Amino acid sequence: MSLFEPSKEILAYLVAFREAAPTPAAPPFQEVRQDLDRLFDKLAQESRGLFVPVGSYEMAAHALAAMADQVVSESGWKYSPKWEQSPFLIRIMGKDRAGINLLTFIRDMRNAPPEVNAVFYLCLALGYHGELKPEDHGLIQLKKELLRRLPGNGDPSQPTPAFKPVPPRKEAKSVTLWAGVATGLAALVGGIMLFSYQPASDSPQKPISGVSHPSHSNPVKANPGKPLIKPPELKVKEEKLIAAKIPIPKKKPAKIHKSKSVSKKTTVQPTPSPPQANTPLVEADLSLDKSLKTAVPYEPPTVSGTFGRPTHDLQAGVFVGPIQAARLASSFLKAGFPARVEYKKRKQGGGWYVVYLGPLNNQKTIEKARQYMKKAHNIKAILKDHKPTATKQRAGLF
Repeated sequence: MSLFEPSKEILAYLVAFREAAPTPAAPPFQEVRQDLDRLFDKLAQESRGLFVPVGSYEMAAHALAAMADQVVSESGWKYSPKWEQSPFLIRIMGKDRAGINLLTFIRDMRNAPPEVNAVFYLCLALGYHGELKPEDHGLIQLKKELLRRLPGNGDPSQPTPAFKPVPPRKEAKSVTLWAGVATGLAALVGGIMLFSYQPASDSPQKPISGVSHPSHSNPVKANPGKPLIKPPELKVKEEKLIAAKIPIPKKKPAKIHKSKSVSKKTTVQPTPSPPQANTPLVEADLSLDKSLKTAVPYEPPTVSGTFGRPTHDLQAGVFVGPIQAARLASSFLKAGFPARVEYKKRKQGGGWYVVYLGPLNNQKTIEKARQYMKKAHNIKAILKDHKPTATKQRAGLF
């Protein structure tokens, strides 16, 4: 899911409203306001949940709010004059941003993210034309340019280049020549070795001197049935070797002494062990045992520095929309101050976006922040106690 999904829901609502506005079943003024407020709040919340950059959200919200104002003003709705008194674009983006021409803005944003370009293209495809006429040539060219910006789409007016096969690789003549020479030499050496080789059976065997070989007429046959008999000389030598061996004394089995029953009155005193070299280690262990028995209850150490001091927040401003709040908080962050935006719900519906500067726990830093807010934004800050639970209600912009 991306920024494009909640944007499609807003555009679908505007298309349905355009069809129902001139009919008797047209919705009332307050209902349309509440529906669009809810849809744009959903767009902001899902953008924060998806970690969409603030710039991408502002571009998409600008296009959708301008589309909503044009659909309402051209739909023939009976509440269109009342709507034009407080346009939705000013309510969402503010007066400064609402004065920017959307078509010029889209034409200049050539490096916008793909999902933002998709929102731009859908607004133009569903009928947004701004100050131009729907059949204007510049508007048609802008649609084609947006279509080319989308991923996977090229210029439809240019033909696709034909596929050119890669030519086969040409081998060098010198490499082929040397390969042929090496193959010829290998064949020549192999032929010489093959003809000079003689099997071992054809070569005459020379008899070994001092060893009698059996003749072919009288071969000696082995009799596997009878066991081999050792000659008498080997028997005598084995007996002498056995007699010369030193007898090994057999180990006696260890006797197990049964413990006698000891009466309750008799006390058994353990035999003292001889002193060893690691006596200091034993004494250290005993001292550790004593310290454990007489342990003092744990007391948390006193923390020095800025920890433990009361923290404060400086309330910088309250806004209806998240864009102005995010812009003010980002200026504080650039100046080196901690800042955040929190969303406060109202009982009657909707809510406010509150900009806080903090937490601050140093009086010098608080005064420095007050001076910066007064000098850079002409804001008189309100000092409040910092509530850690307030972080659960943050708007998610920072």
